[in-house]
Amino acid sequence: MQRLVNGETAIEIAKSFGYRSPAPVMDAARDLIVTKLGAERYLALADQPGMGYVRIARVLGKEALKKD
Repeated sequence: MQRLVNGETAIEIAKSFGYRSPAPVMDAARDLIVTKLGAERYLALADQPGMGYVRIARVLGKEALKKD
């Protein structure tokens, strides 16, 4: 999540872990956001036009990382 928040692309992160697709990275980011902030926050952004996985991760990621 921190790497996404810092602007690294999901595919770069995925490749660094040996994946060919960014899906595992985005799934993990979504799971962290939902766990830390709740599904309602995630879904509220997901319903807005232009809000894909990466944009949501960058918008909510910093907040999710702070919640402990």
